[in-house]
Amino acid sequence: MMRSACVIVCLLILNFSHHSFAVDATVPLTQTVLDTWTSENQLPPGRIHKILQTRDGYLWLATDSGLARFDGIKFALFDSQNTSAFAQDAVVEMMLDHEGCLWLGFFKGGLVQYKEGNFTPVPELAGQSTVSIFEDKSHRVWIGTDTSLWSYKRGQFESFRDSTGVELHGARDITQTADGILWFWSHGDTWELKNNKLSKRTEPPFAAEDTVEHPFYLERSGKVWFSTTNQLASLENENVSSFKNNSEFGDRVSSVLVDSHSAVWIGTRNRGLFRYFNGKLEHLTVENGLTLNEIFSLAEDREGSIWIGTNAAGLNRLRDGKVVTFSGIQGMPAKYIQGIFEDSKASLWFATEEKGAVHFENGQFAIQQGLSGNSIYSIAEDSSGAMWFGTAGWGLDKLERGKVTVYNKKDGLRGDAVLSLYPGKEHLLIGSLTGAMEYKDGTLKPLGPEVPKPVAAIYEASNGDIWIASYGVDLIRLTEGKTITYGTKQGLLDHHVLCFHEDSEGTLWLGTYAGGLYRFKNGILQSYTRKNGLYQNVVYSILEDDHNRLWMGSSNGIFSVSKRELKDFADGKISLIHSTVIGKEDGMKSAECNNGSAWKTKDGKLWFGTMDGAVMLDPDRIPMNSLEPSIVLEQALADDQTITSSLSPGTKKLEFHFASLSLVSASKNQFQYMLEGFDSDWSWPSTTRAAYYSNLPPGNYTFRVRGSNNDGVWNQKGTALKFHIAPYFFQRKSFYAFCLLLILLILYMLYRYRLKQIRSRFQLILEERNRISHEMHDTITQDFSGIILQLQAAELQSANDPKASLESISRARELASTGLSESRRFITALRPHLLEKNGLVPALSEFVRTTHSSSIPVKLDISGNERPLAQNVEDQLLRISQEAITNALKYSKASSIGVHLNFSNARTTLKISDNGVGFDSKNMPEGPGGFGIPGMKERAMSIGANCFVESEPGKGTTIIVEVPEKS
Repeated sequence: MMRSACVIVCLLILNFSHHSFAVDATVPLTQTVLDTWTSENQLPPGRIHKILQTRDGYLWLATDSGLARFDGIKFALFDSQNTSAFAQDAVVEMMLDHEGCLWLGFFKGGLVQYKEGNFTPVPELAGQSTVSIFEDKSHRVWIGTDTSLWSYKRGQFESFRDSTGVELHGARDITQTADGILWFWSHGDTWELKNNKLSKRTEPPFAAEDTVEHPFYLERSGKVWFSTTNQLASLENENVSSFKNNSEFGDRVSSVLVDSHSAVWIGTRNRGLFRYFNGKLEHLTVENGLTLNEIFSLAEDREGSIWIGTNAAGLNRLRDGKVVTFSGIQGMPAKYIQGIFEDSKASLWFATEEKGAVHFENGQFAIQQGLSGNSIYSIAEDSSGAMWFGTAGWGLDKLERGKVTVYNKKDGLRGDAVLSLYPGKEHLLIGSLTGAMEYKDGTLKPLGPEVPKPVAAIYEASNGDIWIASYGVDLIRLTEGKTITYGTKQGLLDHHVLCFHEDSEGTLWLGTYAGGLYRFKNGILQSYTRKNGLYQNVVYSILEDDHNRLWMGSSNGIFSVSKRELKDFADGKISLIHSTVIGKEDGMKSAECNNGSAWKTKDGKLWFGTMDGAVMLDPDRIPMNSLEPSIVLEQALADDQTITSSLSPGTKKLEFHFASLSLVSASKNQFQYMLEGFDSDWSWPSTTRAAYYSNLPPGNYTFRVRGSNNDGVWNQKGTALKFHIAPYFFQRKSFYAFCLLLILLILYMLYRYRLKQIRSRFQLILEERNRISHEMHDTITQDFSGIILQLQAAELQSANDPKASLESISRARELASTGLSESRRFITALRPHLLEKNGLVPALSEFVRTTHSSSIPVKLDISGNERPLAQNVEDQLLRISQEAITNALKYSKASSIGVHLNFSNARTTLKISDNGVGFDSKNMPEGPGGFGIPGMKERAMSIGANCFVESEPGKGTTIIVEVPEKS
């Protein structure tokens, strides 16, 4: 038989016990914060049979659609489609045992255990409807199905029968009283198990007309609460006590919860929720915000919130707010509160847009009758006790001894709309459409200059200075008979001042429309804006509490700032101030406050007017959540797959999703994360619940995340996940070592190759020098020797044979001329200056020209598109040309020598040919000193060219050098 799930004792003992938090029972039930979740918030559809919280902080819901897990922001659903252990979807019972194992009972789906992230079905109960699960004091687990009773201990399941052989054919509910007696409700009968013997209880209320319908809750004290046909009762040590008749609830009871402060919560079948505390019974229904009046489950979490499960109409939660709201539900007749004032009798007055002035006294709201209009901007009380009301266009109303007197333009009022009032020391200050006024000794008088814009705020400081703020114009200060204005030059960047407040130290504070907060002290204006840490730049109102903090109403909530921080910022000691914010999640029906609508009452409470009623906060009793939250890593993905300890090479994208399991105001929970091995520090605190990384290099990493609750209490330890990204083979250290060795080897080979080149060039230079040395010895030296010999002969012959002497001198002159030509040729061959200045073709032409004195003509032919070549290429081609021409002049006995230089796209070709005696190219001779054709070939190889020699005896010689374009 399926029924609404019972809240079994051990669940609450294990999960909801030992917390010092609870919904404040002294605050009216209608003024607690009510949050709701429906299918529009991704809540699984269907009845919520049971609610419990596991040790990690997750909230679990047993629903018709499956098992739902809630982290304060989103629901995760486990059902038969995504969980193989589930034979059916409908979870009708849950229990958490002392080891943290979650037991799940299904309608016609048996029993499933959940532990350490794994679901395991129990085969012994497959296909049965598990309707009750309970763990007794000895840690034996009892399982009631629609047809049998089972027990489990030390890993063994067995169908239960007592010592006399009696067995129950089903157990709808199971519990245990403080004396250790187990109680079972089976098919309308009540059974107790004592000394391993089952016995049926037949006395009322366990039988007769008033029979037990739902036993649902066991207090920590051992008291069992249950409902009967006519009453809600309790059982303690076998004694039954009646608590309330069902007539007081107007319906039958469906669920019961006793919270941490001993308040009794009662859910009914069709009449909503009740709370009983200190003799007072309160009621909450759909009219107060519940999603449905049919309540099926109740639970209290470790932060003291009360969770309410309905029959297929959503999940509800009641919790303490940081403010107490007074709106339509609490009897406030108006929504738009434009001003608040506390009179000398400690009664509150509210200036409203649509209901005129509303008087609040002894917990009751009443609309003030007889005023000239229904829209009131401002309220004040003068020194005689008369109440004044500034209207939206009907003038200024004075209420005195029940009589209303109206002042308007006819009476000298500067405009019939009065936006601001302030009760001065000896007069009433009035801010109207075109300027300020004062009411003194029964007379209205202008105050200060007439201004073209409405006076948004007017204020008298303790030193007697009067401040007047009008929309869009300079701020006016009346002091000692003088009028002083403050604008941009004086540091007031926003000319829309909306409110004033003088603190306990005599410092004046100004709130503006878009320029933030200003401090006026010692004649200097100091600004504070969002970039300095102020929560909002819109400051509608300013109040000061008794703890040295300023509270400001804004367009998006109420926020406070420490005056100490404001002072330190102005003194340059700190660069950022910190704001504490209160908004809709903290109990405000509307987070938008109204201009100048705030008041601090004599008891220290702060009141703010909003777009939906008024809110009151008590700075001495603002609920603070001091419970450190659990931090969980809900999902870790690598390229859209669950992260394992080792990730494959080339992993591109990593994402981490986490939660802080503080459920009070989960959207305010903050996080910091760091990926060790990549990040150098923690991220900046943020409410973002995910972190993303891409293209991480291979290595070992640890992702860490820590978080806070809604009030900034941090779990500094947080949670962590270690993993390794494997490298490709080319990312491994061994590969890097191999590459390094290979590079070193290549560098060494290049070094050897370069060394070989240098040695080869040095050898060529050395051989060139040797060749020149030999040639100079064979030519110039011989010429000089001959000259000396001829001159000596001439000297000896000069006396005896003058003619022979002249002949010797003539031969000496010929030898000198020949030596000079040879010297010029050697100088040109070393490194012609024309090659350095003009390139290969001019240098080659110059060398050919120097050979004209020889007996063999040399002809130079250039073809193709002449272009410059690399310096070393030109140098080697010139050297080869010089060597080949010189050798031809000396040894070829040719009658002509031809030099042809051709430039083509693919190569440059040098050809030197003669028609001399030739030689056998297969057995090539070398020139003097061993330098000849092999030397030419070596020069050609040094520039990447090919050198060919074509020669036969008697047919001349041709030397061809081909230089590829790339050289």
